[in-house]
Amino acid sequence: MCGRFALTDSEDKIIFSLGLHNSKVKINPRYNIYPSEKIPVILKQDGLLYLDLMVWGFIPFWSKTKTPLINAKVETIKEKPSFRQAISKRRCLIPANGFYEWNRERSKKQPYYISYKNNNLLAFAGIWEDWILNDREKIRTCCILTSLSNSFMLKIHNRMPLIITQNNFDMWLDFSEISLKNLNASFQSDSMQAWKVSKKVNSTKFDNPHCIKKIVDNEKYKDVFSTPEAQGKLFD
Repeated sequence: MCGRFALTDSEDKIIFSLGLHNSKVKINPRYNIYPSEKIPVILKQDGLLYLDLMVWGFIPFWSKTKTPLINAKVETIKEKPSFRQAISKRRCLIPANGFYEWNRERSKKQPYYISYKNNNLLAFAGIWEDWILNDREKIRTCCILTSLSNSFMLKIHNRMPLIITQNNFDMWLDFSEISLKNLNASFQSDSMQAWKVSKKVNSTKFDNPHCIKKIVDNEKYKDVFSTPEAQGKLFD
């Protein structure tokens, strides 16, 4: 699944890096984006790619209750009534510098930050929907598509966001009939990196550059400076 991500690049850099034409929103760096927030998404209109905002938490247009879905599995998305129309007619991309996933280690969940090795922007496959609240207010909602993990991500979690490479942007946003399996296979494991981060990212209130800071595995290094000789070398 994908339940948290970071988008730390400036608006200008996002537009330039991903080949967009403009933005309808103002973007501030975020290090711990969570469901129910308004998030930047990439849409296409009249052949032009632009940034807009949507609420992260997909609600089918026909739903009578507010029951948002933050992820949709690519394996079943074309069969699920909640997603069937959106995958055919309402696709988007969700830009990110990286995302978080939790791995169970010694009965505790350890968060990891995952990104490209070259630190380029990622683009998650997404779908969106207009949901009408109380027959009056229109809320535009979206979710992130997920797939089975590639060989790299399997070390951390069994699922990951479906990442669309830039040469497939137009195909995805033009609603072409595509093989989701082939799209996922085009994203290579060797382009990814990951490291442990502070468990403080569990809190949605923790949102600053320390969220993505690599932490040292204290358990691994606990004996490195256990002797007076070793401790003395700290001051050489």
